[in-house]
Amino acid sequence: MAKKSKRKSLRQKYRISIINEETYDEVQWWRLSPINILIFVFIVFTLVGGGTAAVIVFTPLKQYIPGFPTAEMQENIARSTILADSLENKLNQYGRYLNSIGVILEGDLPEEMFADTGSSETHPTFMERMDLEPSLADSLFRADIEQREKYNLQVFNADEDENTDDDLMLYKPVDGVVTNSFDPEEEHWGVDLAAAPNEKVMSVADGTVIFAEWSLVTGYVIQVQHANNLVSVYKHNSTLLKDEGNKVKAGEAIAIIGNSGELTTGPHLHLELWKDGKAIDPEKHIVF
Repeated sequence: MAKKSKRKSLRQKYRISIINEETYDEVQWWRLSPINILIFVFIVFTLVGGGTAAVIVFTPLKQYIPGFPTAEMQENIARSTILADSLENKLNQYGRYLNSIGVILEGDLPEEMFADTGSSETHPTFMERMDLEPSLADSLFRADIEQREKYNLQVFNADEDENTDDDLMLYKPVDGVVTNSFDPEEEHWGVDLAAAPNEKVMSVADGTVIFAEWSLVTGYVIQVQHANNLVSVYKHNSTLLKDEGNKVKAGEAIAIIGNSGELTTGPHLHLELWKDGKAIDPEKHIVF
């Protein structure tokens, strides 16, 4: 009975009238029930809420809502994320590089040199790898042969070689532009050649590598001994492709152009030619 009475009260009709205070005449009236009022309020709230959501989603007004990112802000966030990832990768690379340097200075070899991503087997340590070295007899024989052939240059007799300094023609070491010429008065004993990054540096003639090391001032340096007491020097490289004692041919890659050392302002090759212990102008013998 209580439920029926409650339902009946919700459907009960009420009359709402507007009466003139002076004449007591009925100006306007409405006949409503509680259910009609609830439905009306629900419809009004739905329309207002839907309209507000549509304005926020489909108009630029959403940019003025606190906490909602603008298009420019979203672009800055994306750019910052990319830069952060790049910096993280660079830091990881430098970290691995410094760790490898520390391992080498301690007399060991970096584990990355023996890494095998396709296998789950563990790799032997440096001391364990020492057991894989050749026997003493093999080592002595190899050392004797290498010592004999290391600096075995082909020496020409001056009477048999008709080339002079004037007609000496050499191979171009790199495709580049001369940015600084030979100037003995300024103690600039060679030429500077600007070239594209990662360009290969090639030997100007046949010969044997007599020096391949890194120095603080000129970075990675490689020197090649040629016939007739000619020596070519290549400075500021990023990587050396040959070791001391290696024989090279004219036009063979021996290094990668770089920007190493303190005396450099950008990627370039500094080339020097020394004949009988005296510096000569490379532009007189090489067509750049």
